[in-house]
Amino acid sequence: MGKRENNVKLLKTKRLNAPKENKEKIDVIINLYTSGKIPNYLTAEHVIDLLANKTKPADHVARAEKDFARIVGKYQDAESVKGMLERGRENVNSEM
Repeated sequence: MGKRENNVKLLKTKRLNAPKENKEKIDVIINLYTSGKIPNYLTAEHVIDLLANKTKPADHVARAEKDFARIVGKYQDAESVKGMLERGRENVNSEM
């Protein structure tokens, strides 16, 4: 089992204790990370930690929503890491 698969397990564990209203958002982040569109585990973990927190001060909820929207907006249409690597190899091979 690779490192990404272990990280996905950790993220899914954090989802278990999250409030019901945020579980779908956490699933979106996990799917983006699983597909390789979010290349960095810490980025996914940070947003999931904010969304999974059960305390609800207004500033915390606003920050979680803002970070979620920013991350999804940035990575939703992004190319996966695997795709970027393959494209890089194609560019190198075409130059030879």
